[in-house]
Amino acid sequence: MTKEQFKIYMAGIFDGEGYVGAHTSSKRPQDKYCDIRIIIGFKTGYDGKVLDKAKKRWKGNVRATKYGTTVWDLKGRACEVFLRDIFPFISIKKPQVRLALKIRETKGIYWRKGRRNRGIPQEIFDERLRLGNAIKNLNHNVGFGRKLDR
Repeated sequence: MTKEQFKIYMAGIFDGEGYVGAHTSSKRPQDKYCDIRIIIGFKTGYDGKVLDKAKKRWKGNVRATKYGTTVWDLKGRACEVFLRDIFPFISIKKPQVRLALKIRETKGIYWRKGRRNRGIPQEIFDERLRLGNAIKNLNHNVGFGRKLDR
């Protein structure tokens, strides 16, 4: 399978089995955090080869959950790279991916290396939360017979 074919294959898996959203932490004002996350999971009995290959290409974490599923979890910059790679080939989750990529675009000069985003302006954090909530609303409205655009 070529790299391009694998991107198309992963786009199909992501559209059918994947989740995209924003993960946040705002317990302490100086540690405000909001970034993107994707999860792709398979039920028990899956051998993990596809997710292991995806992990090798795009990084992330492949693990078994206590519910008997195998999941690939990807956050931040690695998630952005994956979403940009598959974007031309997805259809169902395209609106959510657009919003997720907008969250990454707000990183700009406020992104700092390390674990904390100290100094991030409140309006930027609020914009990320707004985009994250928009993704959450879209995730709840996707299904057979439902419109994606409102």
